[in-house]
Amino acid sequence: MKAVLDRIVKIVEEEKGGLMNGGKTLPFKILIGVSILGHILSLISPSFFQLVTLSPSSLFGIQLWRLLTSPFVGHNILVLSITILSLHFGVRLLIQEYSTIHLLKTFIITQISCSILLCILSYFLFALFASSYLLYEVSLCGMAPVIASVMVMVKQFLPDSIVFDTGMGRIKYTHLPLNACLISFIASLFGLIRFVVPLEILLGTQLSWTYLRFLSPHETEAVIGDPSEHFAWASLFPSAFRPFCTLISKGTFRTLVKCGVCKRRQIRHVDVTSLLSNGGPSSPGMRTMPPPMDGERKDAERRRQKALAELNKRLKQQNEKKIDWDEDDDEDDKPEKVVSESVSPSTSSSLPLLSSSSDPPIA
Repeated sequence: MKAVLDRIVKIVEEEKGGLMNGGKTLPFKILIGVSILGHILSLISPSFFQLVTLSPSSLFGIQLWRLLTSPFVGHNILVLSITILSLHFGVRLLIQEYSTIHLLKTFIITQISCSILLCILSYFLFALFASSYLLYEVSLCGMAPVIASVMVMVKQFLPDSIVFDTGMGRIKYTHLPLNACLISFIASLFGLIRFVVPLEILLGTQLSWTYLRFLSPHETEAVIGDPSEHFAWASLFPSAFRPFCTLISKGTFRTLVKCGVCKRRQIRHVDVTSLLSNGGPSSPGMRTMPPPMDGERKDAERRRQKALAELNKRLKQQNEKKIDWDEDDDEDDKPEKVVSESVSPSTSSSLPLLSSSSDPPIA
């Protein structure tokens, strides 16, 4: 009876967790449904598409509402399919670490800032090269920046986890942003998507990384951004290019610090000499270290979980080998059973008694 009750409680807890996760992912399911409906209406009615889509010229014509409607319309089924996969599988993975509000906030900031930046870029191209193609003839639609944002957040959450193995090496989650940029560029060369989509993914990757690295507030602590080592800008590129990318990132960051755009993180150290000379932690000459930042704790926790998983895997393999060897040894070295017959009182009375030398002769 107790086992049955425990099983019922376990099932209820599993169903409760599924309902909670379903509630968390409900806004993203609504986004998927609205995107599908918007693409269907765009294919059916070209006038509807022209009404809700975004072009750089319409944005500066005080039609700011197009920033909110353009992500849900489009004509490319391939981009729509990748958007659905990213919002479905990516959010199911990210919802374990981030809240729904944090994900929606990151997606909205990335999508809107990418659209505005592309509009500004189109005006610069028109002013410098007198090219009006991007300004008047290109429509910004779809959620390509959101796709890039999902890839960057998955990289931040699971940098060392393996997606799949290939003949040339392992593809990890940390490689997803770069692979998304490369695949979209190759697809644009073959005419599968418009040339503006790789540009949106590239800008979306940079903008989402900038927000998560420097501006994203923590939900429970007064921590801004993610200063962990695995989330550095150079980690977006292959290992062979990382030294060169590190130099570029350091030079850019120093320039932004001098311009007042960014601020350096103040790190306090312990003055060991002053600590030993003044004799104790209560000395006025000692400078204490602050508790580790939230990003550092997350990085250490990810490494600890990875090491623990590898250790458990090795221990499991060793235990399986040990069990196999023990079974073989038990079969080979199994001692022979010695059957000893117990002598019952009735049997012992029927056996003849042996006479010793001190006993008298029996007549």
